[in-house]
Amino acid sequence: MTADLLPTLALAAGFVAAAVALVLATYSVTRRFGARGLSGDGAGEARDLSGSVMFRISALHGLILALVFAQLLGDYREIQGELVVEASAVADLYNDFARHGGAGTAARQALMVDYARTVAEVEWPALGEGYAPGGRGWAVWGAAYEAVLDLPAATPREVALRVHMLEAAHRIAEMRDRRAVHGLHGLAGLFWIAAVAGTVLIAATWFTFPPRRRNLMLMACFGAFTGLILFFIHAFSNPFAAPGALQPVAMERFLAAVAG
Repeated sequence: MTADLLPTLALAAGFVAAAVALVLATYSVTRRFGARGLSGDGAGEARDLSGSVMFRISALHGLILALVFAQLLGDYREIQGELVVEASAVADLYNDFARHGGAGTAARQALMVDYARTVAEVEWPALGEGYAPGGRGWAVWGAAYEAVLDLPAATPREVALRVHMLEAAHRIAEMRDRRAVHGLHGLAGLFWIAAVAGTVLIAATWFTFPPRRRNLMLMACFGAFTGLILFFIHAFSNPFAAPGALQPVAMERFLAAVAG
């Protein structure tokens, strides 16, 4: 077990414990005030009605959690794909500078290495803290773009290379803009209100059931699973920060390849 895993497990346990406590506390309060006078036919009618209400609330609650969870996973896949496209464009520019040749090739290639290192080591952690990609990344990209524009295009080969390199530079800029949107787009606070409210309302409908050990265990199981799902949603809500942070693997592979 690594040291990085311990905080994640502790946070997950906190979500689970909080959800279990919320469910049991809600049941205890509603049982205390709602179970008065429950006897005979009245108890059966109340149990039927609470079951009907619980089913409808549970369906909506589960749908909300499922949709949000699916959206966050979709964002994960999208960010991964966009980073691969960006890293591929960076590698293309690096190699095309060498193909074009001429004076200053090493300096132009160094710009792409500097850009990849800036993304992986500076901008990625900054996004995890809620900051947009900084000016250094754009400055390095701008220098590389200007270098492409300044390349001579005297032969058909050089013309084709220059066109391809400009397209790669534009892809990098587009991926940067998309990553900035992902980094500044967080999970709305209203979702957490809906999630907690749904959990409370579901637990509140169980007041018609007596507090037997078996019933309490089933309620605790519901709370534990709900807390686990909410932990995963929290973890995936910021793809650039722990505990569910993505790593800039594509950029790191490019840097490793260049260093090798």
